[in-house]
Amino acid sequence: MQNIEQLLDKKAEEYTRGDYQDRARMTQALKTVLIDEAVEPYEALDPVVRESLEMIMHKISRIVNGDPYEPDHWYDIAGYASLVPRQMEKR
Repeated sequence: MQNIEQLLDKKAEEYTRGDYQDRARMTQALKTVLIDEAVEPYEALDPVVRESLEMIMHKISRIVNGDPYEPDHWYDIAGYASLVPRQMEKR
């Protein structure tokens, strides 16, 4: 089994061109837009909706700061978007 340093190095090679700090800054900025610009209070949204939106922002940041042609990023966005209606159907 790989140690954590090897795993982080591998992910950095696969997914990012920039520094983790740059991606973190962008992800937080995108999340701030969600929170600040929501018509209704963001905190009033269902946790499933908030989490999916935030994970999509995370993936967008990875796309912009990494390889935009990495299929996993796009599949992940589709997956997080699909989780919301799936959870709503269960209710």
